Amino acid sequence: MNKKQRKQLLIPSFKENTNIGGFHEEDGIFSFKDPKGKIIIPTSMFVAETYLKNNGKFKVLSQIPTRNERINLNTFQNNLNYDWLLVIDTNSKEYNGKKISVSCSAFFTISLDEPKKNKGSWEQSWEISFQLLDAFIAINPKINPEILGWLIIIDWVLKAKRFKKSYKVGIIVDSLLDKIPNINRRKETIIENYFLPPNFELIYASSDVGKDNPNNKMITICDRMANKVWEYILKNPEVLNNNLENIDNHMDASTIVDANTVYNIYKTHYL
Repeated sequence: MNKKQRKQLLIPSFKENTNIGGFHEEDGIFSFKDPKGKIIIPTSMFVAETYLKNNGKFKVLSQIPTRNERINLNTFQNNLNYDWLLVIDTNSKEYNGKKISVSCSAFFTISLDEPKKNKGSWEQSWEISFQLLDAFIAINPKINPEILGWLIIIDWVLKAKRFKKSYKVGIIVDSLLDKIPNINRRKETIIENYFLPPNFELIYASSDVGKDNPNNKMITICDRMANKVWEYILKNPEVLNNNLENIDNHMDASTIVDANTVYNIYKTHYL
């Protein structure tokens, strides 16, 4: 099946009463201009990659923030705006009358070759390397399990010994696409009174499509690993009874499958 034609979608936010007079693009760098030709810098900016579905609606493959003062249309290149990149995906299933949510995450880096323009679009080869982290297991989560996973990975970053407050952190997720722009702008909380910490941004990538994009590739890996960890739990149900914690009121209890075990699961199935 031929790959559907991709289209870019720009999602800007401006100060009130901003008057857009024109646009300019050169070598993949886009800018807005006022009626007098002066460059306008948006207050926030996202670049999305989409395609038109058979039902006439657009499917978003990925959506990433870009620098407001330098709007890069190359979605791969925008990953380089971050000091740390992480990805997390959560899958939930019923087991013995309980809802069990498995969150798999990874810390990863991207290497990019020089971009080349081909028939009006940018092409770029890439490689990723990643480190799988502990899989977090929530028993009977009382909030959206995806959001619970976000809170866990944010807490992990903030407590990491190598983390510095000056670091810019991007976290790739595959849910709540419509809410991500306002969460990143701190106009909306993640949950209750909890805002995204300073220098953190959420990046959207679908796990269903777009495997030629590194962000989609990574969210797919975490999605598959969440399912494989679930299979591991079915074979080792004692995981759900050992070393349980009750860290807050967002779930009945929690535990982990340690990173070494997660990697061994990955190695068994994919290496």
